[in-house]
Amino acid sequence: MPAFSSEARFLGIDLSALVRDTRKAWARAQNWPFFSWLTPSLSVHVLHADGTQSYRYGDRSFEAVPDRIGGRERGGFVALELPADMVLNRTVRLPAAMSSADIDNALALQARTFSPFSVDDLIWAGERLLPDDPAGGPNFALVLASRSQVEQYVNGWREKQLPVLSTPEIWVAIAPQRYVSLPGWGLDRRQQVIRRRRMLGYALVLSALALLVVIALTPTLKLRMQALQAVAAYEETVRRTTPVVRDREQVVQASVKLNALSEVLSERIDPLRVIDTLTQVFPDDAAIQALNLTGTKVSLSGLTTDTASLMQKLGQQPGFRDVKAPAAATRLSNSAKESFSIEFMVDPKVFGVSGQDRIPTAQAAAADSVDALTALGAASAAPSAPAASVSGARR
Repeated sequence: MPAFSSEARFLGIDLSALVRDTRKAWARAQNWPFFSWLTPSLSVHVLHADGTQSYRYGDRSFEAVPDRIGGRERGGFVALELPADMVLNRTVRLPAAMSSADIDNALALQARTFSPFSVDDLIWAGERLLPDDPAGGPNFALVLASRSQVEQYVNGWREKQLPVLSTPEIWVAIAPQRYVSLPGWGLDRRQQVIRRRRMLGYALVLSALALLVVIALTPTLKLRMQALQAVAAYEETVRRTTPVVRDREQVVQASVKLNALSEVLSERIDPLRVIDTLTQVFPDDAAIQALNLTGTKVSLSGLTTDTASLMQKLGQQPGFRDVKAPAAATRLSNSAKESFSIEFMVDPKVFGVSGQDRIPTAQAAAADSVDALTALGAASAAPSAPAASVSGARR
């Protein structure tokens, strides 16, 4: 039949013992030099068993109150030393490998074993003695006393002394200038004050560390906020400029189309200007029987008295180039004229369609939307001129 345990365990680890050991380890760590400055040292007015008095401040004793102790702490805590004949002292040596919980249990067992008092009347305290024994484990001073006898001693002391505002602590001397406090009486009040001031010190230290972290992170947080604001501003700009960008793309596309149309129109030759130039170049005794204009190539045939002179005139005319005769000129019978056939190329820059303005390139339109819109407005009226020229040529 399986046995169930009420102990809190996780993966075989006793959680209650783990918490207890961690708490005690942290309590011991507070005595380290790195943390000890956070634990306040309170002044305790010690009333010794021989009738003398002293002031205990930390691990040091003073016959008078030190000037650096504040008035709030002077006389705030009182400790009453028990006479040696009321206390049983014993030194206990424990193994070095024992845990903190086992040490407490071992000291409690030793106290019950060596105590001549009943369990209900027993009061004890243990204090580790330093340095440890190199041959064995740590040594502990075990102090045993009767609770009822301590109460009688405290009550008798109160009747003989002046009234004390606070309940005194019960101290037992275990070595010269070394004391151990019995649990109860005024010890709890002093420990509460120490814990409260220690927590206040930890809170101040953590606040200072948090402030330093915030100061260190402020530039990074500021840069992040600026980056987020920049992203938000960029997204807002993109949202607001989306119609403008769309119109700009349409302008660029229109500019590309109009530029292509302009290149096509710039290659067209104005036939009227070619015919007018030929009319001026040809002599009165020459006649053109056929004229063919294909792109920039002009082919014509007719009659003239001197074909060579005519070709020379055509070659000297600006805008005409590559003048040649595809066939030899023949003289007609019973006539002084020759039948000729001449071909030449026409320069579009001279005889191109008049009134055509070059449209800005697509790159210029993409670089500046305002210039592109202006160019589009200027280009919208440009196609009317080529239409008029073509219609005039047809007439």
